[in-house]
Amino acid sequence: RATIRVRTKILAKSVLSQKFGRVFFVIILEAITAAVLSYLFNGIAANAFPNAVANIAGFNVYYAFIAITLIGEIMLIPLKLGVAEFILGLVRRKSPRIADIFLWYSDGEKLRRVLSYWGWTVFLSLVSIPLVTVPSDYLLGVVNDITAEAAAQLSGGAQQVVLPAGFINNTNILLSVGAILLYGIITVRLIAVPYVVADGRERNAFKAAVTSWKLMKGHFFEYIVFVLSFFLWGVGMVFTSFILAIYFVPYFRLSQLIFIEYARAEKDINAMPADEEN
Repeated sequence: RATIRVRTKILAKSVLSQKFGRVFFVIILEAITAAVLSYLFNGIAANAFPNAVANIAGFNVYYAFIAITLIGEIMLIPLKLGVAEFILGLVRRKSPRIADIFLWYSDGEKLRRVLSYWGWTVFLSLVSIPLVTVPSDYLLGVVNDITAEAAAQLSGGAQQVVLPAGFINNTNILLSVGAILLYGIITVRLIAVPYVVADGRERNAFKAAVTSWKLMKGHFFEYIVFVLSFFLWGVGMVFTSFILAIYFVPYFRLSQLIFIEYARAEKDINAMPADEEN
């Protein structure tokens, strides 16, 4: 398994050495578009629906921002799938054109896949609300409350901070952490969905999710170790004020896709009849 990680990274570096400019361009285009749309959606939600917040069992749900983001996601998905198809072509040693990325906004067959992926995105986002969005907001609120309480006590002359009884709800904290971990597990099993849809092997995103789940079966912990093997890159980005991210992000993106291709190839080989293998 360690050999697979090494070979995956070597192949990613090989592709980057030849196509770095093109990979960097499409990834930065996707990132900037996502950031602009997120800023736009957040502004619309904050200005048009400032009080659109629901409190459910002590958890705040900013439903206006969530709804506007999900509706607006249809603007970004064609670019996401176009970039996924482009990178997939590079990994497979083809010569994809950057201009073809934008066909996902106009080609009828591709648009059907876009709509399917949008439906999948909405579904997954609705799942993520109780598993990530709400717990994350709650944990952040707990941290802010503790910080504010500590600052108030210290400014009042206290020698050490003592949180009042019942100030922290341990049950809610454990539930929040557990929900986030559960979503993390689900996400790992579904990492291949955009590439499966972009590849066209599955034109329906929900079927692509099933395919991704099967692809990652037996590779979950291997993938976790694979991601952790980039730890020093993360440290390097911090110490270089994230300048290193210019190379690392394309490198990691390619490495991740090559890992998925490896998992797919292994599944295809295992599905072959014994006489074909011979």
